[in-house]
Amino acid sequence: MLQRIAKVVQSRRVTIVDLYRDDRDQRIYLSVLIPILDKTAGNQTIGIVALRLDPTKYLYPFILRWPTPSQTAETLIVRRDGNNALFLNELKFADDSALKLRIPLEKTNVPAVMAVLGRTGIVAGTDYRGAAVIAAVRAVPDSSWFLVARINTTEVYAPARGQLWILIGSQQHCSQLRARAWLLFDASRISFFIGRGISRQRHAESEQSSGLYLKAHWTVSFARQEWRPRCAETHPLPGCMVMQLKK
Repeated sequence: MLQRIAKVVQSRRVTIVDLYRDDRDQRIYLSVLIPILDKTAGNQTIGIVALRLDPTKYLYPFILRWPTPSQTAETLIVRRDGNNALFLNELKFADDSALKLRIPLEKTNVPAVMAVLGRTGIVAGTDYRGAAVIAAVRAVPDSSWFLVARINTTEVYAPARGQLWILIGSQQHCSQLRARAWLLFDASRISFFIGRGISRQRHAESEQSSGLYLKAHWTVSFARQEWRPRCAETHPLPGCMVMQLKK
């Protein structure tokens, strides 16, 4: 911190000291150094106002919030530290990780490394635990920070898997209903044709019986020497003519 104060005295500019761990209490702070200039002495620095912010009071709790209930989702802040991506906040699945956990930039499948290397948007990869995740990464304007919002892919696709099993079950049920419907249709067709055959057989038997009856009736009538067939009186038929026979 003394080195940063010396630079502010020389530059005479307001300086933001990024998140750091204090040597005395080992706590993390963010500081703003404001030089006090004496205009009568040619804008010489005569003092510095140091504003020290504790990120555990607001920044870290705010980052830990997630808009919906989730078991694996979390938001990370990282920055480049040499050839590593340095995590600036406490992680959900790693205790005492702020300003301590680093990921080498060679691990380009880690969303935090992707963000440090300039990647933006939605990405897929593995997190600091090695778990498969989907993340949204982007740079924080006017700072050295990069924001990573990540969630495990198993949690993302869990609802889709549930819907898929429901869909598969519905298709199987529909297939069973379709098969039953075809069986019922075939049974009804078989019943229809059987009934139709029985009806035709009964009709043929009925016509045969009627023909035998008429033939017998005509025979009896002529045997009694009745000159007029009774079929014309009792059983009129199409084309049946009444004839008067002479003795």
